[in-house]
Amino acid sequence: MFSYSSASFSDNGTCNKCSIFVALEARVSELEAEPPRVAPRSSPPAEPTQPGPQAGGVTIFPAQRHTR
Repeated sequence: MFSYSSASFSDNGTCNKCSIFVALEARVSELEAEPPRVAPRSSPPAEPTQPGPQAGGVTIFPAQRHTR
């Protein structure tokens, strides 16, 4: 809720909420003006490894049909 108490205004008479939004808008503008920072890659990313039988993997066989 908005109030006109002295706590709602800074020493120069600016609304505290407004000054926060002005500062936030200024910072966003600064960030938008900067080129994006991308860390250089020293090597390509490693390929993911699949667990094999030695890692306790489970082998699934196709279902066998039983004939009578």
